[in-house]
Amino acid sequence: HVACLEGQSRVLKVLLGVARAIDDRLIDLPDDEGQTALHLATLHRHGRLVRVLLHANARLDLANNAGQLAYEIADAEAKADFERIRPGSLKAQLPQRTP
Repeated sequence: HVACLEGQSRVLKVLLGVARAIDDRLIDLPDDEGQTALHLATLHRHGRLVRVLLHANARLDLANNAGQLAYEIADAEAKADFERIRPGSLKAQLPQRTP
């Protein structure tokens, strides 16, 4: 999570490699507020990290403690990355929200 808060893409890539070697689910572990690495990278507008996490298949269907998905807190640029990098899984993984 610290790599995503600080915008450290090199550190994130190393950590993702380690996570894959141990357990793929580590990429999606939330902090105390329910924020995953993808939430934090999105929230802090670290576009490069958002793209790295999307390519690493970070889950899109996980909500933080406030009930927000990473896609929902993304700015327009990040939403475009979500849609470009994970178009098929975006609709499949995002729960259908009712207004």
